[in-house]
Amino acid sequence: MNEGYSGNRWEIGVDAAYAANETFDQRAEAMERAALLNSVEGFEGVSIDEAVMKSLVNETVVAEREYQAYGNVVAEMIGPDAPKAETAPTVEVEPVVVPEIDTETAKKLEVLPAEYSIEVATRYSEKYAAVEGYIREGKLPEAYRLPELSVLVERVVALAPTHEHMQQAGWHPRVEFIPQGLSREQWNGLFQGQKLPNGQIVNGTDTTFSGELVDPTNSAVDSSLWDVAVIDQDASLRPTYTQVSKDGQHGSNAKEALKAFKKLPGVNATTPDGIVAEVSPREDVYNGAQLSRLERGEELLDPETWTISRENIEVDGVLRSVYQRFVPSYRRVYSLWGYLDDPSVSIGVRVSASGRDLVL
Repeated sequence: MNEGYSGNRWEIGVDAAYAANETFDQRAEAMERAALLNSVEGFEGVSIDEAVMKSLVNETVVAEREYQAYGNVVAEMIGPDAPKAETAPTVEVEPVVVPEIDTETAKKLEVLPAEYSIEVATRYSEKYAAVEGYIREGKLPEAYRLPELSVLVERVVALAPTHEHMQQAGWHPRVEFIPQGLSREQWNGLFQGQKLPNGQIVNGTDTTFSGELVDPTNSAVDSSLWDVAVIDQDASLRPTYTQVSKDGQHGSNAKEALKAFKKLPGVNATTPDGIVAEVSPREDVYNGAQLSRLERGEELLDPETWTISRENIEVDGVLRSVYQRFVPSYRRVYSLWGYLDDPSVSIGVRVSASGRDLVL
């Protein structure tokens, strides 16, 4: 189809190829969003704005046409005589040097259970290296470079009794270092391009509501950029207790769950809804745990279930619960809203604790 290489024709073909790839991504994203909003696995009662659906369908149609058009240009412009790409130059990357633990911090860790201290040090090293990579890629500003462990050690110490209690209860607590104050766009950027254990690429995150989250525990404001948390990450990848509603008053496991939650160190709430909120992970804690699992090459949490978040969201003037999960078919971590009194076998509480809350 090509009568010989022409510089202009090659440049046009390359431009078309880039445009085709970009349009294909837009097309795929539009189709995913339309499919998700139209039918969400395990959810009922999620209202769909007709105008939003119409817009998404239109985007899909337009993207499809553009993709086909660009594909035709690529086929016409790029032929067997196209020049081969030059070998990319080798770029030397400076190795990541994790800060050493100072003597005073080491002493504070030595008095903690040995297994817990080792996990803290290991998770810190892993997260420091990962964050350094995000900064170099431009996904995080330099201000988010993980501070020395001494800055966060008080939170680590405060979480030790909770970590031990969770182990004794037969749960599976994991220590995680959590970035705070990230926008939804920043979280999406951190998840995009990550690789799942099966080799598939994560498409990012998605939040199907707008507006600010409301913390029902009214926890103290924290201006620091990093927190430490422990969160139950059972090998079955299911929440600690399902069949428990966000208000703590409905579900076949509600009474048993509340009884277990009350025994956790640091739980001060007395009402069912307050207790459930206090032991549920904040949205950033859940996102941070999922991101860390990707960094470690582990399966993501909740491929078939939903975890209740600590925060609520106001929808049409009424407070609703926030649920999160990983949807394998879309390869995204989603945040959705549900009803406060809705218990389900696919919805539950994943026990967690924040060093920020315990210290402040």
